[in-house]
Amino acid sequence: MNCETVQEWIQRDMDNELNPREEEALYEHLADCPDCMKKYDAMKRISWELERLPRVSPPAGLVDELLPHLEQPSPDREGSSKKAEPELWNKKVRWWWIGAAGTAASLLMAIWLVPIFPSEWETSSVPSSTKPAQESGPDPSEKGTGTIQSNETGLPESDQKGKSDSPSGDSTASPSGQFLAAVEGNRVVVRDQGEEVYRSSSWKPASDVKLEWRSDRSLRVEIHRKSKSGERSGEVLLIDPVSGEEIQQPLGEQTGG
Repeated sequence: MNCETVQEWIQRDMDNELNPREEEALYEHLADCPDCMKKYDAMKRISWELERLPRVSPPAGLVDELLPHLEQPSPDREGSSKKAEPELWNKKVRWWWIGAAGTAASLLMAIWLVPIFPSEWETSSVPSSTKPAQESGPDPSEKGTGTIQSNETGLPESDQKGKSDSPSGDSTASPSGQFLAAVEGNRVVVRDQGEEVYRSSSWKPASDVKLEWRSDRSLRVEIHRKSKSGERSGEVLLIDPVSGEEIQQPLGEQTGG
């Protein structure tokens, strides 16, 4: 079987006109001929896309106007046209309608897409400089150490990098990563895999709170305050989340951990 015959058989296969023996011969040729296989895949895709398109009705009178011209044979084919089989004529008319439907569908898609693409271009052309700049956060130098700023109401505002399961979202992990300590209001809460295991006593509103894990069983909480006159004060909490022990001492007093 040559490639020219295969082209005709491909069209007949699209119309489901091949018998089982012809289908087998066609598929054997396609398996050995990459060029014919590419054309077959392309025709399949076109046929599939055309089947998905809505039915297009030609304007009234278009068929009546075109059919006389199609039925008029040219002088050089006048003799041979009388011998043409009805099947060949039906095939030509059928493929003519497919081509007309494809052209009409292309025009409709062009009309629909014209008002869509400008809005997409405008969206994609927005300068990247209009995007809000990301706030730069501090780069903690020690693992398990974080500083949390508080406002006048005593609520925390964190500059600690990372997320946590605590409601405030500001947390510091213990050295092994087992515990997460977070400031919530005027107290510190320690969680183990999302479950609360310790909640400290409440303190007075502070301007700055610093959490530092010295080990999994030793959390140091520094609470700093600054009065309107500029005087600084505060306290230190030493917490063991496992035993629940909490020691409070004035800020500035050094205690081994």
